[in-house]
Amino acid sequence: MTVQDVQAAPPSQVTVWDELEIWAKDFSPWQKLTLAWAVRYGVLTAEQIGQVYSVFLHGFGLADEPSPKLEIPATITGKASGLASQKPRLLRIHDVSGVNALTPSAELVFSPQLTLVYGGNGAGKSGFARILTNVCFSICRCSFVRMPGTGSSTRSMQRSPQDEFRR
Repeated sequence: MTVQDVQAAPPSQVTVWDELEIWAKDFSPWQKLTLAWAVRYGVLTAEQIGQVYSVFLHGFGLADEPSPKLEIPATITGKASGLASQKPRLLRIHDVSGVNALTPSAELVFSPQLTLVYGGNGAGKSGFARILTNVCFSICRCSFVRMPGTGSSTRSMQRSPQDEFRR
């Protein structure tokens, strides 16, 4: 399965990523490095903390420049300038395999404005819904079970305990 052909939509509003870049604009090198790694990896390893510390010491003239020299990221998010505020847009889902009864030739093309998915039994609506539920941010995970000999499937929704706090 490939979910691809994502295209950047024109910038419309300031995102949290834009705000993060603006906030960190005047940070010292060790601060930029720490924040960039925290954003990109979630947690810094002991080795990364040691590298940040060596940049910190060098910045205050308390140690020689780290060897090998560390590259201080130009952006915190790792996105090229101006791309942080562009929203991706899903254009289509195609080349699907192993999802319900969808065939590799099945394709769902998205409109720039609104896409309606409709069709008869066995047309693939549930298969594409399963893909979207599992690929996109969703508060539940749907598992689809093939009903033997019927050509149809049933869907069960599983909610996590955190779902009550997301509303």
